[in-house]
Amino acid sequence: MNIVEKNLSGTAENEFSNGVSNDDAKKALELLIKWIGENPEREGLKETPKRVLRAYKEWFAGYSQNPVEILSKTFEEVEGYKEMISLKDVSFHSFCEHHFAPIVGKVHIGYIPNKKVVGLSKLARLVEVFARRLQVQEKMTAEIGNCLQTHLDCLGVGVIIEGEHHCMSSRGVKKHGSIMKTMHFFVRTNAEGSECSTDLDVTKEQWDAMSEQEQKDLINEYRSDVMDSWVQELEQE
Repeated sequence: MNIVEKNLSGTAENEFSNGVSNDDAKKALELLIKWIGENPEREGLKETPKRVLRAYKEWFAGYSQNPVEILSKTFEEVEGYKEMISLKDVSFHSFCEHHFAPIVGKVHIGYIPNKKVVGLSKLARLVEVFARRLQVQEKMTAEIGNCLQTHLDCLGVGVIIEGEHHCMSSRGVKKHGSIMKTMHFFVRTNAEGSECSTDLDVTKEQWDAMSEQEQKDLINEYRSDVMDSWVQELEQE
């Protein structure tokens, strides 16, 4: 039984462990219905608070899920593979934490493994964990990237998110179809622990002979090249 099924079954288990009962949440929703000028007792709305709670438990199931557990199962029989692994067009549905308005879009993920890989479906599940929370797209982009980099010890990670924010398409400026794009990249270089000769195409002797500024310039140039190639790879049709 997954976390959503568990939260939607039974009575006592049907409440989040946050100190707020289902009854209190239903009363709050009934009050909100009254606030907008409706009658919570009429036929079409009488069961609405209960339905909304069930929907919220599914939409926000990410608060009860641990992304680290999703990435705990890895595979090391990859024959030394060190090129980018990418998964494109992972659809997601989240909610803006500023207005509770939907954010709908897609996520592109790429990572360079360091001796181990994770099952492909786990990348999609990772997106779901962070999407099923109140979100800011910039934060969600960084959360996915940082989680992959930290728990898979990747040589590099790239995350691109494209999302339509209903807080500006259905209200406010009402610009339907406007897409926000955010990116998060991490590239490990010799200064951060990987092999200098592999990542930067220089020998250790050449590296040691460089000034600190020359080393920084070389690292930044390398990162820029990798990021450009990732953007092209992840965005190409």
